[in-house]
Amino acid sequence: LNGIRYELELWKQRYYCRQCQTTFGATTNLTANNQTLSGQLKNQIMEFAKEGLNGKLIARVCHCSPSSVRRTIKER
Repeated sequence: LNGIRYELELWKQRYYCRQCQTTFGATTNLTANNQTLSGQLKNQIMEFAKEGLNGKLIARVCHCSPSSVRRTIKER
């Protein structure tokens, strides 16, 4: 937001159904299921990639791993 880095510690609550004996998690619109990078961060990664920055530099700027950067670029 406005070039300022914000960190959100997100805890997804898990639930257990005693009738069917399955677990499921609460959902949020900040991240996709089983993912930790927000949509905004993925958009930022793509913008940096379009500008020609390499993966390690993008990872350093976005505070995530280089493999997360590669995976984000590959999936989009």
